[in-house]
Amino acid sequence: MEKRDNLSVRRLLKQEIPAAMYLYSQFRRDGAWAAACLDRVFEEGEVWGGFLQERLAVCGALCPANADNSQSRALHAADPDASWQILPLAALDAAAMAPFLRMLCARCTQLDPQAPWTAAVPVKTGECLLPGYLDAGFSIRLVRPLDHLRPHYLLKKREDRPGRCELCSFPVRDTYAVSRALEEGFSGDRIFWQQDVRWLELCRVLDEN
Repeated sequence: MEKRDNLSVRRLLKQEIPAAMYLYSQFRRDGAWAAACLDRVFEEGEVWGGFLQERLAVCGALCPANADNSQSRALHAADPDASWQILPLAALDAAAMAPFLRMLCARCTQLDPQAPWTAAVPVKTGECLLPGYLDAGFSIRLVRPLDHLRPHYLLKKREDRPGRCELCSFPVRDTYAVSRALEEGFSGDRIFWQQDVRWLELCRVLDEN
């Protein structure tokens, strides 16, 4: 077990999977996949939990890209270059997201230092989750549907901004504008507040020519 920011993070035991499923069930459609395949995910990958005062506050799973469960297959189809996947999380405390994700990223690096990995966040309901991912070193790259779920943002490990890039910003809740920018080659790597609204800053590499 490791502790960061008052959050204790460890792999869940088999007998704790029902508690993880219950946590996912609190998110209804966004967490519906867990009831169908979290047991399978436990066998094929690693299910992790973050605890605040011994209460399960956040959970998520790592899977290799060739895992044979519905979420992994959908993520692999959306991002075939990734070797490891961080499946959609369930979190009761948004403040626990960033330290939990940093632990999962460290675990991915431990499993394979050179392996690219991907993560997924629901587009319509993930506004409060995105800051935790960006704080943990991700950037938003694409929008893709996942198996029987809403469209999700796909996120990858953030790279340093190039010397010359084009910037644009949209309210996070304007998912149409954000999605269109992502399809045009932008990636989102910073969230800021303006007049009580979360804005996402996106950048796109400019042609050196």
